[in-house]
Amino acid sequence: MAFQPVFALPFEPASIIDVGLRNKQQLLHLQQVVAQTDDGQTEHRSLIQQRELHQLHWLQNHYAIGNRPRNTLSRQQKHDIRLLHDQGFTDQQIANTVGVTNNQVDLILWGHLYNPLPRSERPLLLNSPAFKRVISLITSSKEGRRMDLAQAAKTLGLDCPESVIRTALRRAGYSRHPALIRPPITEEIRKLRLAFAQEHVNWTIDQWKNVMWAAENYFLAGKYARVWATRKSDEACDPNCVVETPSKQGCMLWASFSGLKGKGPCVAWDSAWGQIEDVSYYSRVFPATCDWLDAHPTTIRFFNDQVADHAAVATREELKGRRIQTIECPPSSPDLNLMSSIWEKLRESIETPGAEEKPEVFIRMTLQRAWKRLDNEFLNNLLHSMKDRCKAVISANGKYTRYY
Repeated sequence: MAFQPVFALPFEPASIIDVGLRNKQQLLHLQQVVAQTDDGQTEHRSLIQQRELHQLHWLQNHYAIGNRPRNTLSRQQKHDIRLLHDQGFTDQQIANTVGVTNNQVDLILWGHLYNPLPRSERPLLLNSPAFKRVISLITSSKEGRRMDLAQAAKTLGLDCPESVIRTALRRAGYSRHPALIRPPITEEIRKLRLAFAQEHVNWTIDQWKNVMWAAENYFLAGKYARVWATRKSDEACDPNCVVETPSKQGCMLWASFSGLKGKGPCVAWDSAWGQIEDVSYYSRVFPATCDWLDAHPTTIRFFNDQVADHAAVATREELKGRRIQTIECPPSSPDLNLMSSIWEKLRESIETPGAEEKPEVFIRMTLQRAWKRLDNEFLNNLLHSMKDRCKAVISANGKYTRYY
């Protein structure tokens, strides 16, 4: 059954929406209808009648506002608004008396309190010749890819802030990304990687838990913690956007873990100990290696990832004396060494984009705290990922994988 309104409007709703109530005569007629029906006796109205009366009020207020020109209050209206406010009238009473909206009342009474910010100037833009020079510089070499945008502007003699170049590059699809660290994979290394993956792809999780992982890495803090490259999203493997040899500058950190005992010792090299050489390494770091080996059964295997020269002799002799078998990791294979994932996790604790280089003591303390915060669940997930890592190397035929 079609709904029949209790209060009949003197015109069709469609005409109201279009042009109906923009005619003063129709607006006055609607006001009369509201006055006739709004007798104040709500208890004698049905729900339908109350709803229609509410709709009439809404239409009257909505289209009355639409018939008044915006922001065209007369001087007398502004005077009356302030006068009624001083006499204690509410905003709604003032709006009804003067015939304006609540927003207009607020604007007259409180508009002077607003202090809008000045409109910003039109942002600077690079013209086409200048932008082509920027693109040419960035894509020309490895140094250009890694060059800071402010330095690029200075090199080209462009009198514009770094943000202008960044905006122009972003519109062209370029942005700054951490450069991937991918040691070069020769044909010989590819075969070694493939052979390692095929040999260990079917290892069980218990076998991987019986492996001791130990390595050292170097860390810088601040804006030099990583090498950044300007590139497009599909240029991650571009030779100019890849770091082939990790830097050996900054704080040296040695750490170890195993699936049997969890996290082991973590030693951060103090510059007061002098340069990292055979003798200093043997006296400062190697004792931690021996203590960690003592905590494991003799069946433990040591994951040997091309130990540095200053540690190679001592480590090799100690493992030989204990008759501990080693697992030789292929060179250029951070995706097969779980310590590489741990280094990336620790690097996040000292990496602050745009910050200046931090002092050495800050790096040491922050890295050691981050190492203590690593939980066993994170380490177990790494151990469980070894099967997938080996499968990825096999699928890539010994070349780069997503775990790099």
